[in-house]
Formats: sequence, C-alpha cells, structure tokens
Amino acid sequence: MQIQWNFRPKRASGGSRRSAPRLVGIIFMCVSLVPLVIGLFFLLNTLQFLGTATATATGTIVACPRPKSSSSACTPTVEFTTDKGQQISFTTAFASSAFEVGQQQPVDYDPNHPQDARIGSFLALWFVPTLLLGLGGLFFLIGGGLFTVSSILRR
Repeated sequence: MQIQWNFRPKRASGGSRRSAPRLVGIIFMCVSLVPLVIGLFFLLNTLQFLGTATATATGTIVACPRPKSSSSACTPTVEFTTDKGQQISFTTAFASSAFEVGQQQPVDYDPNHPQDARIGSFLALWFVPTLLLGLGGLFFLIGGGLFTVSSILRR
C-alpha cells in the first residue's frame, strides 16, 4: 500500500503569475495618461502662443532672482523694445541656471499684446511639452509592451 501526498497549493482564480505583467502594463498605461494630458496642454499652449507671436526682438535680462530653495536656477526678468518703440518688461516662468543679468535673449511676442512675451529659445518654449510627452509616451509604450507580451504568452 502506497500513500501519495499532494502538496500543491490551489491557486485562487485570476491570481496566476502570468497576469501580473498584464496588470503592471495596465497600470503603466493608466499612469502615462497624466504626463500625456499635461504635456498636451503645454504643447497646445505653446503652439497657440506661437500662432499669435509673429514679432521678434532681442531682450536683455535685467534681473534674475535665485530662490533660496533652488541651488542655481533663476526666473529672469527680460526687457525689450517692440517694433513700435514701446519698452516692455516681463518675467518668464521658465527657470534655468543658464541665465545671467545682462545676457541677450531672443524674445517672441504678439504685436497686439506685447506684454504677452516669452524667451524665444528652444528650451524655454519646448522643454516642458517635450519632457512630459516623452515620459508619458515611454510609460505608455512600456505598459503596452507588457500588456501585449503577457497577452500573447497567456494563450
């Protein structure tokens, strides 16, 4: 007489190891929507600005306060003269350690609303949308890849 012992634990329904990558993929794709939506907002905002900002000028950084919480980045205040001779000063929201007082920067502005101006460099205009859309796209591709591979292996 021979006794057989079966020590295999029963798996709970839906709790297989094969579904873990699929779940992680779904989570990655859902998380990717946050930077994708925010990046799309910044992209559309920049495109809308560039659609109306048909004039350019060269501005001078007149102030560049460095917050105590930041090691070296500053948000510059730029002054420029419009084509009509109007003196305009604006503070940009883009902070960088590359800015220094007295530095010349290209400025894009709307001739009808010259106070709505931005520094016309690639970094100042495109850094935030590129970063957010790039990270969101990367997360979506990773999530989609995990989801697809786990779905194929599940068959």
